[in-house]
Amino acid sequence: MKHEQHKLDCRSISNLLGESFDGRLARHEALAVRAHLLQCPSCRRAYGELERLREWTQGLPVPSLSNDFQDKLFERIHSGEGASMAILPQARAVRGIAWFVSGMATAAALLLSAWLLFGGSGSKEPNESASRLAVNSNEFRTPQQQASRQLAAFPDTLGLRPADAMSVARRLVQNADESFQRTLRIAQRAKHSRDSVVLRNQVLPSARESYLSAGVALRLQGQQIDLLPETAAYLREVHRHTQQIASCLQSSHLDLERFERIVQQAAEVHAPKRITAQFVFSQKGAGTSDGQQQMRIEIRRVLPPGGDVQALQTLCEIFRRQGLRLQMFGAEGKLEVFESSGR
Repeated sequence: MKHEQHKLDCRSISNLLGESFDGRLARHEALAVRAHLLQCPSCRRAYGELERLREWTQGLPVPSLSNDFQDKLFERIHSGEGASMAILPQARAVRGIAWFVSGMATAAALLLSAWLLFGGSGSKEPNESASRLAVNSNEFRTPQQQASRQLAAFPDTLGLRPADAMSVARRLVQNADESFQRTLRIAQRAKHSRDSVVLRNQVLPSARESYLSAGVALRLQGQQIDLLPETAAYLREVHRHTQQIASCLQSSHLDLERFERIVQQAAEVHAPKRITAQFVFSQKGAGTSDGQQQMRIEIRRVLPPGGDVQALQTLCEIFRRQGLRLQMFGAEGKLEVFESSGR
């Protein structure tokens, strides 16, 4: 039976963009989203920004895990080893239904927690590319250019791989902060030249990059990303100051004194020092009304320079092959690891 293509408003689209990028929409929903984006410049710009973020994350190299780590992971998963109650609290009743955690999900989740907390597969060679930005700020595209480029080859399936969706969430906060700090450093050096052309060429690309990353993160807040209040507040400040910097630089007559005041005010914004990630593991089986066994693992840790986006992408692929679902929900937190059975 064919589904009628129903129209969606902008509010509905904002709630579906995350699922479309995860490839979790039914075909008729994906077609409805596509039809709306073709007609709505505002939502098309939002989709174009997310598409650009996908390009960043797809350009990241995916490291290989050691055979020892993978062997241990598969051994623990297949053995059905679980966690003691001292580690894993008793399953709670959610809407009158107990959420049970299987040995497979428990073993995999605990391994992931330890893997993230204690530094991964044990490889001693740092990945230098992980600490570099995955985008050239001089290649910034306007939202209109992004939309035109996207519509030129619009995909039938509006989807990202799950690994990409996770790395987008982690990368957004990191890139917004890195490009914001870089904008301030460049502005402090360039302002002494008092040359409007030099200021525009050197400062504007980095300011736009920070503005874009912070803006997308705030737009996804509460949908795909769960930010701590202090992180959301910081990103709002980054978004506001980079918008002011860009607007000042793009004015027909550059007011250098105003530019210096804006940069000075922006330099007084302090970034939070905590990074966290929250994941949900799902496995089909008995235990809930929809046949899904779920386990929520919240992993909080200080993010090292360069982050661990590639490691998460690799782990996602391993879990996918084992029939487990790994999904990222957040960013920002403190050094802490704990497991709980849902909320």
